[in-house]
Amino acid sequence: YNEDHPLHKELTEGLQDKIANLFLHYIDGISYEEIVHRNKGDITEKEMAKEAARLRQEIKRVKETLLKRYYKLMEKYR
Repeated sequence: YNEDHPLHKELTEGLQDKIANLFLHYIDGISYEEIVHRNKGDITEKEMAKEAARLRQEIKRVKETLLKRYYKLMEKYR
């Protein structure tokens, strides 16, 4: 993760918070529930399940978006 890279902004623009959650889960190995707990504090079990499912979908979507942007950059700067 190199914020000084000239293509960093183009790749990550508007996704910084979501990328931070992606890193927490995949790089740091933190569970979805723990990430929700960090962001939302103490919530009910039902709310936790709902928010963890939402976070899972968000991370899935951000991965897809990053890949699409990466492929576009590859084509653009080929």
